[in-house]
Amino acid sequence: ESPNDTMRACLCTFLGYLVESASEQSDDGFQGRFDVASQALLPRITDKSQAVRLSAIKAGGCFFCDSMTDPDILQAQLWSLQHDPSVANRVAAVEGVPINLETIDFVMQRIRDEKQKVRGAALDTLRERCVNMDVLDSDHFTCIVQAGNTERYANIYIISPCLTLAPLDAHRPNWRSRNWSVSGGSSAPSTTSFRC
Repeated sequence: ESPNDTMRACLCTFLGYLVESASEQSDDGFQGRFDVASQALLPRITDKSQAVRLSAIKAGGCFFCDSMTDPDILQAQLWSLQHDPSVANRVAAVEGVPINLETIDFVMQRIRDEKQKVRGAALDTLRERCVNMDVLDSDHFTCIVQAGNTERYANIYIISPCLTLAPLDAHRPNWRSRNWSVSGGSSAPSTTSFRC
């Protein structure tokens, strides 16, 4: 890693910090600073250096707040989530994107990522940040349950006490929005347990 790479990575981190701090104050000039920071960060998300991309992806997560989301940064983050060859970068991307109707399918795809760290990050992101259950349909729930029911996911634990099977109520009225969790054992899929 060259000194130039280190400098670009540090500047990305600094941009994220500035945007996060400015969003908390949210004065009249915030929009202008937000746009400038966005355009400065955007090329770094596809930088040739893996370390720079990682810093840019992490900083990109600061561009998603309740009052504002940068569409260009979001599209770049989703591209990284799908195509970045670095495991650490895909993990950072899946942890940084907001969970909504626009992004949920991309996050769900990472549950089937070839690398366990990415799969685990996707499941953790859903567990921790999926507060609006309306973004999940029955296919999403099926994907999550399947993730805990195969040897490939044997070391991943889905601990989801707040996830509700409400979308499936239409098909299974007796489920009545119960809390659930899925955990995978270290050996055969039969060790997977479901608690309702």
